[in-house]
Amino acid sequence: MGRAKDLWMEIQERGFDDVSKTICSKCVDEYALKHFIQTHASCRGCSYCGRRQISSVPLSLLVQQVLDGIRFEWDDPSNAGLAYESAEGGWQGEVLLTAEVLDEVGLDVRDYTIIEDVCGAIHNIGWCERDPYSLTYDRCLYYGWKKFCDFVCHSSRYVFLKARNDNWDPEQHDEIDPVSILDELGKLILRLDLLVKIPFGKKIHRVRVDSSSFTPSAATMGSPPLGLATIANRMSPAGISMFYGAFDLQTAIEETYDNKSDKGKKVYCSTFRPVRELTVVDLASRLFLPSIFDAQERKNRAAIRFLQNFISDFRKPIDRKDRAHIDYVPTQIVTEFFRHVFENNERKVDGIIYPSSKGSGNRAVVIFADNDQCLEKHAKDLSSGTLQIQSAEIREVITQKGKPVRLKRG
Repeated sequence: MGRAKDLWMEIQERGFDDVSKTICSKCVDEYALKHFIQTHASCRGCSYCGRRQISSVPLSLLVQQVLDGIRFEWDDPSNAGLAYESAEGGWQGEVLLTAEVLDEVGLDVRDYTIIEDVCGAIHNIGWCERDPYSLTYDRCLYYGWKKFCDFVCHSSRYVFLKARNDNWDPEQHDEIDPVSILDELGKLILRLDLLVKIPFGKKIHRVRVDSSSFTPSAATMGSPPLGLATIANRMSPAGISMFYGAFDLQTAIEETYDNKSDKGKKVYCSTFRPVRELTVVDLASRLFLPSIFDAQERKNRAAIRFLQNFISDFRKPIDRKDRAHIDYVPTQIVTEFFRHVFENNERKVDGIIYPSSKGSGNRAVVIFADNDQCLEKHAKDLSSGTLQIQSAEIREVITQKGKPVRLKRG
């Protein structure tokens, strides 16, 4: 009797019943659970696909892993403190059934009977978000980023680090001061290992579109001279010289060439190479959101969700009819933060790789180098430079439906 009671209490504490079935990795498409089955296989035969000799695990072991994943972001409404009012229809907030949660988090299996068995084994049938009355970490950061954008665009720009934001309530535990968002962003860059190296000699393409004729050189094709950096760009305000380029010529063309205003102008294409290894922030990295069932990586889910939203905002096309467009201000300040404040092992970064706004998967780069740091091809002393020109030529752009699609020698 005592043993039966202990077993019952153990089952109640863990939150699920034993299921006398086995399951193999071929019956689960979700990557984390598939890997879990492969690494914990201790049985032969699968109750779902019928293979007798295939390696498998007891379904109860998989249920435990599924339940651990659900509990990472979800909770029993009563444990979470969600209000319940009979007269108002029950729980005063969104509550999902276990099957709905599994659909929400993307548990992909070959046979829906597996879902039914997993849900049937789990005692809890209702789930709400953990801490339902607080913002999640990613939402807190994203709202902080949006408030930062509004603050620097409309309240305080040049002294915002010391400015007081009267709209921020320090007593709210799930709000972040817009001024602090840059430090949080820097921490996430380090946490997610988004500092990468551009190796010495890597080709970086830069394009200049002009109606005049000139001899292509590092001086004419590199970053604009300080007195001529008069146009505000995504990363740099007017007056600040930086080197904008791309890792392929097509992207460099698309980032620079405007089919309406540049039609008929000469397109000068150049190739530069770093004279040393460069350390850059990689905002073009394909951030993979780990599965809630991935016990090793799920701790980064909130951070990655925020960065995915942040990068989406960062790369949004901006109407450049107003050449000093106010919407550039937040990304310009982020760039200045990475250029002058952010450090990694007491070394500042050299630039930012970012997703091109002109095409999916294309990468552009801004290097923190002015015109004097763009060296000529035959320069002997490279110590004062960052980039060195390798080649340059004039091309003619062939467009189709308003988009540059082909280049030919000019």
